[in-house]
Amino acid sequence: MSSGARIQRGAVALAALRIWVFGLWTVKLFATPVGEIGLLPRAMFEPIGLLRLFPGSLMDVVLAQTFLDVARPILIGLCVAVALALPPYRVLSVTAALGLTLWQTLSRSVGVVNHPEVTLLLATYAIVIFPAADRLAPLRRRLYDASTYDAGVLVAALVVLLPYTASAGYRMAHHAWATLHSQIAPDLLLRQGFGNGVAWFAEVALTHPLVAAFINLGAVVTTLIEFAAPLAIVHRRLRWPIATFMVTFHVLMYLLIRVMFWETALLVPAVLLAVQMTECSEGTTQS
Repeated sequence: MSSGARIQRGAVALAALRIWVFGLWTVKLFATPVGEIGLLPRAMFEPIGLLRLFPGSLMDVVLAQTFLDVARPILIGLCVAVALALPPYRVLSVTAALGLTLWQTLSRSVGVVNHPEVTLLLATYAIVIFPAADRLAPLRRRLYDASTYDAGVLVAALVVLLPYTASAGYRMAHHAWATLHSQIAPDLLLRQGFGNGVAWFAEVALTHPLVAAFINLGAVVTTLIEFAAPLAIVHRRLRWPIATFMVTFHVLMYLLIRVMFWETALLVPAVLLAVQMTECSEGTTQS
């Protein structure tokens, strides 16, 4: 592949991720009643991060339902504008990233567990930092060298896949033996199943020891594949098996216990496809 073609592919790959990431945020904002945060009792609010630096009068404004109801359509508009790479792109993208960060910080401050959103937010910053609007945009900008786009795609892939490694590494470091030889995984799935109204799965697991044993084995396999997730970036033959496993894992978790990190499930194949697009025809990564 010629140098010019490789640069074009890299620019298109990073731009496609821009559209995908901010498209996911747009869908999420449409589906989330952001203003409900303002209806919660103030006693539930425990500011985290930079919110701790906000004076009380400013926090009163930010937590007001009127402000949140107005901010939501503005944030949706910003995400759509960034996805389309409308000018002034740099100003719009930074503003959107800061607005999304504020929204997620507010959500976390009232007790929302936003693990999948954090991954999506990290991918957002990878898009904003690197030149993701040079292609698939109304204005054709001057292209950088291929390594710039490769780096942007690589950073986006790492922030999506490394959390899997971190989670698996924690389990392996703190209770690897217990995971292998106890009921930790079955018990966890049973509690989640009952708590989320999926009683049929809990009943099957309780009455069939082989099902419980299969769940435990699945936890071990899942941990190993999660730990190896970043190999999908550099190893072609492992790339799509790992991606398929991750997506299947998230779908099964939803079917079994109604827990679905759909943002992450949609990000994994997207970032790996972008990685593949940045590779030369001969392959910048060899198996």
